[in-house]
Amino acid sequence: MSPRTPSPRSRTVPFALLAVLLVVAQPTFVGAAAADTGTVVEQEGDVATFTVALDGSNEATVQVGTEAVNYEVNVTVRGSGDEVTLRMNTYEAGGWRGATPEEVFSAEDGRVVSATRSTPTLDAPIDTGSYRIYTRIDGQLTDLGVLTLEERATGNLTVFTVPAGASMDSVENVTGSATATTKVARGDYLVARIDASGLSGYVRNVDDVQGGTAGVHVDVYAERPNARGDPVDLQSGSFFRDGDRIYLAFDTDDLDAEPGDGYRLEFRIDGDENPYVKPGRTERLAGEITIRPRRVVFAEEPVVVDAAANQRIDLRTSVAPGTRLTLELLSASLDAPF
Repeated sequence: MSPRTPSPRSRTVPFALLAVLLVVAQPTFVGAAAADTGTVVEQEGDVATFTVALDGSNEATVQVGTEAVNYEVNVTVRGSGDEVTLRMNTYEAGGWRGATPEEVFSAEDGRVVSATRSTPTLDAPIDTGSYRIYTRIDGQLTDLGVLTLEERATGNLTVFTVPAGASMDSVENVTGSATATTKVARGDYLVARIDASGLSGYVRNVDDVQGGTAGVHVDVYAERPNARGDPVDLQSGSFFRDGDRIYLAFDTDDLDAEPGDGYRLEFRIDGDENPYVKPGRTERLAGEITIRPRRVVFAEEPVVVDAAANQRIDLRTSVAPGTRLTLELLSASLDAPF
């Protein structure tokens, strides 16, 4: 059995289109907060991370859990610096899927020398609750901590747009220019963000969500004439993880999207296949977007400004905030050309 422990953001002249560079205003996009490196609080199924201080030594042994909660593993880590970052896959912990302790634990800025489970193999993932952490160097206790596992949760699915030509090679670049929307201009990026904790231990890449690993599925369907409900190959987009968030980004040009086309995005976790959702129950999230044409509309036509500096031109555009627009402005007046 799994261990059971208690749960603890002048004059005017008309003009026809000089080169002027405009940048569409862009709101701030708030990403996930950085994790605390002190006493660890994580959700079941996630990868828990904590810091092991070596205190001048090059090796330390970390005990996670105790016999009292029916889960205890001793991990020896080695490093050349002041500390080692130890990661624990709480989905695989306990060996219920056959993972060895060496596969459950990994290290950064060092390596795992050995990992030994002192308690029997479990028949399910380890339970929520508190697990004591003891660090020893040369047999002497040097640090105490607690790993608190909370229940996982499924949050929201939000759709964003990112300007065409933006770099999409990292989470930071994606979130740095993303704007929530339900309409995406053709040629811009369509980005779906899924907020769901407790997945990082087993949902690592696009194959996992396309293949339905442990009952976790992400589907994108085209809604357009003669192609209603056609699935989109997730491999055609980019996949990113950031804490409890998953991002899927698609270039609408790669999707051959046309103005008026729609896309439906779905995320679900099947309880008959997932150990953290009750059997017979499915957790679902959904979102929809519409593709619109790339368009710039002036507030007045013909556009009239003073023949002076710092003139204001009002316009509306369908493209993503952060897009750079180059306009050529030429005087239409022979009396006061500019």
